[in-house]
Amino acid sequence: MSNVPKPTPANPAALSAFLDTCRTALPNERIGSQVRPRCIGFGHESVNKILNIVASGNKTGTFSLVWLHEKKPETRPFIAEQVALCTYDGQPKILLQTTGLELTAWRDIGPQHTALDGPAMREVSAWREVHWKLWSGQLAEVGMQAVDDMPVCVERFRVAYPKIPSTVA
Repeated sequence: MSNVPKPTPANPAALSAFLDTCRTALPNERIGSQVRPRCIGFGHESVNKILNIVASGNKTGTFSLVWLHEKKPETRPFIAEQVALCTYDGQPKILLQTTGLELTAWRDIGPQHTALDGPAMREVSAWREVHWKLWSGQLAEVGMQAVDDMPVCVERFRVAYPKIPSTVA
């Protein structure tokens, strides 16, 4: 996973057009101007699968490392944050709103946490295997290494746009 190219950042014009679409489709939803683009997954295929799982309502949360937030404070989630989930090539597809945050240690991640993830990641051992590899690579890039007591942020969200059920690919 560490040798997979990084996702393309969201194009500002595409993000603006996406948010205009969201505002038109959701006139009662307050959509701010500080929506954070984000890509979840690694590689085109993985990201597209995750987008479809989120859009179908079968993934209601994600995870991030506090240590990486400390290195890049702009990635730190907050409650009520609006996030534009993007394809690997930077096209915004889904508008999320963060509804809850929980800080826990890696060693304490259990089925109550992985139940938020997509079906393939709900088994704790599968979740751990994928995330350990992913985060080990990301931490190595900043001179750190994964350990059992590293702080993990569990991020709960709701899909604001498109309304569920849908497909996005």
